[in-house]
Amino acid sequence: MAFEIDDINRVSSKLDRARVPYVQALPGDFDTPAIYTVDPAMNLVAFCQKPTNVPTDQGLQSWEKGWGWGIHHVNLEAFDVREAVAFYVEVAGMTEGRWQAPAAAGDVDIDSSLVSLLSFGDFNRGIHIVWADPSFPNRYGLAHNPTVGGHPAFSVRDVHAVKARLERDGVLVSDAKVYAMDRMYQIYLQDPSANIIEVNQFI
Repeated sequence: MAFEIDDINRVSSKLDRARVPYVQALPGDFDTPAIYTVDPAMNLVAFCQKPTNVPTDQGLQSWEKGWGWGIHHVNLEAFDVREAVAFYVEVAGMTEGRWQAPAAAGDVDIDSSLVSLLSFGDFNRGIHIVWADPSFPNRYGLAHNPTVGGHPAFSVRDVHAVKARLERDGVLVSDAKVYAMDRMYQIYLQDPSANIIEVNQFI
């Protein structure tokens, strides 16, 4: 995963002080200076210098601007959620947000030691840091476990149309409905390489 940072030198200095190893990205890896490191949950991370001559929203994949879909969040697995969150907040300067759960969340556990949101916007958009829960699919009647291994989540205009097309093609879909995020209808599937994918819709 790669993050654009306002000051890559500041991040490098913080990594040095924390004695966290990192390497410079090779020329051509990114358009701006960048470094690679590993977060406390052993996720490979790149921090890239944010370009100064590009409008702030040029790189966003925004379904509101006609794409029809957009990246809503990326889920990262962490054994120690609080340690991983501290890394991103203290080193990268990210902001921990407040999880927006449905009013009737049932037994969805939003304990900050198990799940956290590094917020990029409203409606839980951003980076989700999640403790892997092996019993998760059994509790919710899902064929997939979105807490293990991480996953990207894509927002679309019509999640039911996506689900219908996947099922026509014989793809196994877990229909979670609205259960963990306020007003977000969620489905899960595996891509041909067995990566968990979430597709959701704000309703």
